[in-house]
Amino acid sequence: MKHTFKITFIALLASIAMGFVSCSDDDFTETIFDTTDYPLDRSEYTFPLDTFVKVNFLEPYNLRYLYKMQDIGSDMNYNLVPCTYEQSVTLAVLCKYLWYDVYRDVVGAEFLKQFSPRIIHVIGSPAYNPASGTMILGTAEGGLKITLYNANALNPNDIEYLNEWFFKTMHHEFSHIL
Repeated sequence: MKHTFKITFIALLASIAMGFVSCSDDDFTETIFDTTDYPLDRSEYTFPLDTFVKVNFLEPYNLRYLYKMQDIGSDMNYNLVPCTYEQSVTLAVLCKYLWYDVYRDVVGAEFLKQFSPRIIHVIGSPAYNPASGTMILGTAEGGLKITLYNANALNPNDIEYLNEWFFKTMHHEFSHIL
C-alpha cells in the first residue's frame, strides 16, 4: 500500500512537472476577446456624449459610463425606465466635474485609476421597493459597479436637490466600492 502511494505520488509530480516544461508561448493563442478600438461614429446622435465619456472616463480611469440602460445589468425586481439622453449628458458632466475631478485633485489620478468603479450605470427612473415603501437611490455592486437611479428627475439648478439625491448618493456608493 505504501509503495503504491509512493509510485502514484511520483507519477503525479512528474505529470505536473511535464505540464510546466511543455508550456511555451507558442502553445497560447491570442485573446478570445474583442480588443478592437472601434472609432466613434460622428453621424450618431449620441456622438458628443460618447466622445465626452471616452475622453473623461474610459481613457483616464478605465470606467464605462453606461447611459443606455443595460437590462442585463439592471435589477429586474423593479420597473425601470432608461435615462433620457439629455439627462445622461447632464449627469455625466456633473460626475466628471463634481465627483471625479474633485477626487483627482484631492487624492490623485492614480488613486482613482486603482480604486474607482469600472462601471457607472445610469437609470432614469427610481427603484421603488413596494414592500417597504422606500426608494433606492443607488447601488454599489461587487466593488466594480455603481448604479445611479432617478436620473430623469435631475435638476442642475436645484443645488439642495442635487446634494440630497445625487451627490450624497455618489459619495455613499463610492465608499462601498472603497
